[in-house]
Amino acid sequence: GMALMVTVVTWACSFITDPVVSALPDMPEELKTMFEQMMQDGPLWVTVVSTVIFAPIFEEWLCRGMVLRGLLQKVHPAWAMVISALFFALIHLNPWQAVPAFVTGILLAYVYYRTGSLKLTILMHAVNNGTSVIISQLPALKALPVDASLLEFMDRWQYISLMAACLFIIVIFIDIVRKNVPLQSERGNCDMINPEDSL
Repeated sequence: GMALMVTVVTWACSFITDPVVSALPDMPEELKTMFEQMMQDGPLWVTVVSTVIFAPIFEEWLCRGMVLRGLLQKVHPAWAMVISALFFALIHLNPWQAVPAFVTGILLAYVYYRTGSLKLTILMHAVNNGTSVIISQLPALKALPVDASLLEFMDRWQYISLMAACLFIIVIFIDIVRKNVPLQSERGNCDMINPEDSL
C-alpha cells in the first residue's frame, strides 16, 4: 500500500511545482538543447538506466541516507529536511530543475524521516524521473519544448482543479503517514537502521 501511495503523491508533487517553474524566466536555448539530447537522442535504455536506476539510488543514498541522516542528528528535523532539500536542489545546478527538486526534496525528506526507508525514497525518485522519460518519449509531446507548462494543455479551471487535487493528495498523504507511522524518536526513524541496511 505504501509503495502505491508514494507513487501517487510523487506525481502530485511533480505537478504542483508547475506554476512555480512556469513563473521562472525562459530556459536558455543551450540548456533546452542539452535536456532534449539527454532525453531523446541517446539509446532509450541508457537514459532509463542512468535517470531511473542510477540517479535515484545514488542521489537518495547521498541526499537522504548521508546528508539528511547526518543533519537529523544535529539540528531540528524541520531544518534538517529543508537543508537537505536545498542541497538536493543545488546539485541539479539550474533553477528549472532546482525548484521542483527542492519541493520534491522536502517530500522525500519527510518520507525518509518518518519511515527510515531509502527503498521508498528511491522508488519515489525513480517514479519522478521515469515519468519525465516517458513524457519525453511520447510522440505527441516530443515537439513541445522541455519547459512547457501544463497550462498549455488545459484551460485555467482544469489547471486550478488539478493543482487543488494535487495539494489535497499531498496533505492527505502526510496526514496518513503521520497517523500510521509512529516516530521512534524526535530525530525521526532513520536512527533505527544503518544506511546500508535500509537500501
